[in-house]
Amino acid sequence: MHIIGKYAHIEDRQRLEYEILLEIKEHRKSVLNERRTYMLEDLLNRDVIQLNVECEDWREAIEIGSQVLIEKQSIEEEYKDAIFKSFEDNGPLYGSRPPRNCFCSCTT
Repeated sequence: MHIIGKYAHIEDRQRLEYEILLEIKEHRKSVLNERRTYMLEDLLNRDVIQLNVECEDWREAIEIGSQVLIEKQSIEEEYKDAIFKSFEDNGPLYGSRPPRNCFCSCTT
């Protein structure tokens, strides 16, 4: 905002900040859609983190954890299936402490 104010008269600073942030967000979405390769930071946010969820085993954890990403159209059902196959073929690709937390990934 400082740079914009340096070169232009700002009539409604709050509205301008809002519209710039909205434009950046929309641009980021379009870049992600074009790129179709996501980084963890693109997918992992408050909307998809689930806490205190009881699961019988790793399969149920992946089912539950991937469902919100499927609903948000961040991943497709095939990606979840590829995670299962990757776990079966290679074991977990990434785990974190405490042992009840888990991140997993695969390629499709």
